[in-house]
Amino acid sequence: MTFKKGDFILIDYVATVKETGEVFDTTIEETAKKGNLYKEGEVFEPKLIVIGEGWVLKELDDNLTKMELGKTSPVEISPEKIQG
Repeated sequence: MTFKKGDFILIDYVATVKETGEVFDTTIEETAKKGNLYKEGEVFEPKLIVIGEGWVLKELDDNLTKMELGKTSPVEISPEKIQG
């Protein structure tokens, strides 16, 4: 099953620096603990996204329609794209 613009989905993610593998953001508690990102009281759970509504970075949003339910899919976003 693939997704389309307007679909509501829940995503888990792990954001890392490509060159170092350092985790800087995640929705997964165990990964947060391993990467020293865990904060007591913070909720680690899948994030609700509406595809095509700009709730996430454009490059990620564009890639969501190419992903399949239940499959892990890497998305590479260059720093230039994040900064605008």
